[in-house]
Amino acid sequence: MAVSPTTIRRAALCANESVEGCGNLTKCKIVKDACGRLNLKAAHPYFDFKISALIGWRRYGGSCVYCHRNLMTDWETLLGCATDHLLPRTYEDILWNDWNLVLGCAVCNTLKREYDCNPELPPDLRYNGGPDLSEEQHSAILKLCRKEVSRRRKTKQRWLDGALTYWNGLELTRQAELTERPPAGF
Repeated sequence: MAVSPTTIRRAALCANESVEGCGNLTKCKIVKDACGRLNLKAAHPYFDFKISALIGWRRYGGSCVYCHRNLMTDWETLLGCATDHLLPRTYEDILWNDWNLVLGCAVCNTLKREYDCNPELPPDLRYNGGPDLSEEQHSAILKLCRKEVSRRRKTKQRWLDGALTYWNGLELTRQAELTERPPAGF
């Protein structure tokens, strides 16, 4: 069963544990479990993730927080995105805190990897343990992560441009060698 970007968007808009959903359970397919919590998995098997991840997705309108690419345009784009942890998974207390979760495209998520900006933050904004990040910490962390992803993107692009130029040069040299050689048997 394929999931549509519209279904994801509807779920993301309703992804707040303190609300009842959008009011149209038939259309939105947001249902509550026996304990009264939102149960997205019952709506669609694709929704096998935490509500906090959807809240993180919703905050930036379904776009990659690093390159601002809209990730809700079609299912192929959606499959290429990931819930990214601004501070890496080593910070277990905030692993699923919605201020630590953002939506990133596959390229940006790969570029960021396990980057930890916490040591670079001003002392009053550093995460020092506990279950929560503040909105102010989130903004400062996101700013440093965006800067690092941009730096890594430029570095990777220069490296790839150089590699492609070199490879194309080798290909042209090889083609020249082949055209200059007399056919076998002469």
